[in-house]
Amino acid sequence: MESGTRSPAPTTSRARMAWAVAAGTSAFVATTYILSATQAQTALFAPTATRPAVVANQGVARGMPLQTNTQPFAFSGVAMRASQDSVPIASVTNIPHEAERSFGAFAPLAALAASVVGLVLAISNIRQPQRVAMAAITAKDVAALRKQSGAGMMDCKKALQENDGNVEKAADWLRKKGMASAGKKASRIAAEGAVQQYIHMGSRMGVILEVNCETDFVARGDVFKELVADLAMQIAASPTVTAVSVDDVDPEFLAKEREIEMGKEDLKSKPENIREKMVEGRMAKLAKEMALLEQPFVKDTTKSVGELVKEAIAATGENIKVRRFDRFNLGEGLEKRQDDFAAEVAAQTKMAAPPKKEEKKEEKKEEPKAEEKPKIAISAKDVSALRKVSGAGMMDCKKALMQNEGDVDKAADWLRKKGLASADKKAGRIAAEGAIGSYVHPGSRLGVLIEVNCETDFVARGDAFKELVADLAMQVAACEAVTVVAPEDVDQEFLAKERAIEMEKEDLKSKPENIREKIVDGRMAKRVNEVALLEQPFIKDTDKTVGEVVKAAIAKIGENIKVRRFVKYNLGEGLEKRNEDFAAEVAAASKA
Repeated sequence: MESGTRSPAPTTSRARMAWAVAAGTSAFVATTYILSATQAQTALFAPTATRPAVVANQGVARGMPLQTNTQPFAFSGVAMRASQDSVPIASVTNIPHEAERSFGAFAPLAALAASVVGLVLAISNIRQPQRVAMAAITAKDVAALRKQSGAGMMDCKKALQENDGNVEKAADWLRKKGMASAGKKASRIAAEGAVQQYIHMGSRMGVILEVNCETDFVARGDVFKELVADLAMQIAASPTVTAVSVDDVDPEFLAKEREIEMGKEDLKSKPENIREKMVEGRMAKLAKEMALLEQPFVKDTTKSVGELVKEAIAATGENIKVRRFDRFNLGEGLEKRQDDFAAEVAAQTKMAAPPKKEEKKEEKKEEPKAEEKPKIAISAKDVSALRKVSGAGMMDCKKALMQNEGDVDKAADWLRKKGLASADKKAGRIAAEGAIGSYVHPGSRLGVLIEVNCETDFVARGDAFKELVADLAMQVAACEAVTVVAPEDVDQEFLAKERAIEMEKEDLKSKPENIREKIVDGRMAKRVNEVALLEQPFIKDTDKTVGEVVKAAIAKIGENIKVRRFVKYNLGEGLEKRNEDFAAEVAAASKA
C-alpha cells in the first residue's frame, strides 16, 4: 500500500476486523514479493556496473575462487572478491547461489517483521474508525433511543455505534442485552418496591398488586412507578389471569382439567401417546392463559408482560418481581335480586284488608301518648343541628326532638337506637350492588382493597355510600390485627387450637374446671373481636364501633349494606431482607 493513500474508515466492528485481516495479509504478500525480486536481482549489486560478455571465463569451475589480483569486500555478509580488471561478478556463476542462500536465511524474519508492522497499522486504523463512527452518532439519535428503550445514555450510544446508527436495530440490540442482564439479576433479593391499586370506572372492579425491587431508590423512580401502574391495569384487563407465572397456577386445578381433557370424546379415538401429547399441549396453553407474565402487554401487544418486566430490569439495573395480586369483581358469586312488581302488588292486596282495624286501634293508643308530651317549640336551628349530627331526615329529627324535650344529644341517641332497629330489619335483604374501594398509604408500602355491597346502584353512586366505603378501607389499613369482617368469619379450626392452648396454660391449671372454661371463653371472645373489622373502634369516632357505623349508614340510606370482603398488603411481608455489610464487601473486593 502507498503511504499517501488511506482506505475509507469502516463503520462497524465486523468491517473493521475484516480490514485488519486484509491489511496484515497485504503486508505479508508485499514482503514475499520484495524478497523474491531481491533474490532474482542479487547479481546486479556489483562494485562496477560494466557487464561485458566474458563468456570466455566459462572454464572457471563452478564454486572455485578467482585467481586474479583481487581485494576482498563484504556484500550481504558473504565474503567475495572483486577484480581489479573490472571482471564482472555477474559472470561468476557461484555468486547468485551464495546470495540466494544468504537471503533465504533472513526471509522468515523479514516476513514476520512485515506482518507485525501490518497488524500495528491495522489496529491503529481500527481505533481511528471508532472515533469517526462516534462522531457520526447525534445527540438526537441517542435521545430517541433512550426514550424508546429507557436505557442509559452511554448504553444507547454504544448500541447505535454497533448498529450503524439505526435506532430500531439498536433498540433490539439493547433489548437482547437487557434480557441477558435480567437473567443474571433474577436471583438477587427484591424486598422493596410498591403496593399499587387500580379501580375501574364505576367502581365495579378493582385490583391490588405488589411489585418488588431491590432498593427504595428505584421504587421511587418514574420507570418503576409506571411499570407498576401498567401491571395493575393489565390485571384488570385480563379476566382469565389468576396467577403471576405459569409455575404459580394451582396444580390441583390443572390435574382436574387434565382428567377432563383426557376423557373428552375428540381424543378417545387417538392412540395413548398422541392423546397425552395433545393434552399436554392444551394444559400448557391453559396455564399460559392464566399466567400474568405470559399475556400480551395491553399497550404494546408485540411483547409479553414478562418481556416488559425484563426491559424494566435492564433500565433500572435491579431485579424486579411481581409478587402477588388480587382482583375483585363487584357482586361475583352473589345472588341478584329479581324485582317482580306484579307479585309484590298481589301480595300487598292480599294483606291489605284484615289488619286495617287493628292498625287504627294501635294508632288510637299511640296518639294520646304523644299528646301527653308537653308541647315544646322546636326551632329550625335545632332540627338542622340534629340532622348534621345524625344524618337523619328532617321529619325524623323533629319527631326525635319532640320525644326528647328538645335535647339534641338525647334526640341523637334516640335516632341512633331507632336506626339500629331499622337496620336489623333490613339485614336479611339481598345486597348485590355496591362498590369496590381502595386505600394506599403514602409511600405505597401498605394497601387495601375492599368490597362493600348495597341493594341498588342508585345508592352505590351516592356520596354517603362512597364516604362509607372510603372510611372502611382506611379503617382496615389502620387495624393491623384485623383479618376478617365479622366474628363469625374467624376460622373455627384456628379457634379450636387456640382454645386448647389456653386451657393448658399454667395460670389456669389451679382454677376449677367451670371457672377455667369461663376465663377461656372470655379470652377467645377478646381474641375474635381483635381480628374482626366490625368490632373495632371507628378511627374517626372511637365512641362507636365499625359495626355501629355501618348500621347508622343503613338507617340513613334506607338500604341493607354489607362489608363483603377485603384484602390487605404490607410491602415485603414474609420476604427475606437484604443486609448490606459494607466492611465485608470491601474486604472481599480487596481480596479479589
